[in-house]
Amino acid sequence: MQLTIKTDKEVYTSKEHIKIVVEAKDSKGNPTAGNFSVSVIDESKMPVEESKEHTIFSHILLKSDLKGYVEQPNYYFTKETDEVNRALDNLMLTQGYRRFTWKELDRAVNTKPAFEAESLGAKISGRVTTLTNKIVPGANVVLLSVISGTTKFTTADANGRFKFDGIFITDSIKFTVQARDKSNSNKVKVLLDAVPEIQMTKNISLGDVSTNISGTLKAYIDNGKKLDDIYEKTGQLDKVHRLREVRIKARDLS
Repeated sequence: MQLTIKTDKEVYTSKEHIKIVVEAKDSKGNPTAGNFSVSVIDESKMPVEESKEHTIFSHILLKSDLKGYVEQPNYYFTKETDEVNRALDNLMLTQGYRRFTWKELDRAVNTKPAFEAESLGAKISGRVTTLTNKIVPGANVVLLSVISGTTKFTTADANGRFKFDGIFITDSIKFTVQARDKSNSNKVKVLLDAVPEIQMTKNISLGDVSTNISGTLKAYIDNGKKLDDIYEKTGQLDKVHRLREVRIKARDLS
């Protein structure tokens, strides 16, 4: 996708209405539709360094497939120079795509991969049996979630197994899986392989975490203080909303 952003003027006065035109085209230059979110900041008051940002692009092409920690992954995509290309070569020589063994993949053309392809959403699977633990082939299975308004149907295979793919598990969602045999009897048992959960994994980008908040936001804090001084000198303190101090307390429950 190619995005072009244009304004009707290059310079605007204070509080002047600004009109922005966004054009989206595909790789062949044809107009395409999309959903976009735009945020506007004053970089003199809140500096941004693109090389330190994390993007979907850098995640897909580097962080999701490389085994180790990648420092400032967007650095390799903000510009294309000999220095950046050498750094990218060094990164790939140091880490590379460790979870793939290319020779094995080349020999095993028609074999099933050792890992499942990533997909959107979670998978809910299980089997349907009778009350005496005999498999129920061809059972009609339904998944219901009243809160999310989800209703999905499937049919169990010859071994009584069923699967729902692409289920999006949100916070505190509740769902029910029910089944009936071919004669529409509900005297069956539904045994789930596992209850899907939102997994919490180790933060591989822990090296990026900074506790120096005041230093990182120094420009923003300094500009906020200057603005407060201006409001105070010009008698406009009614524009300043000062929040009361909030103290957060917690105790270790482990």
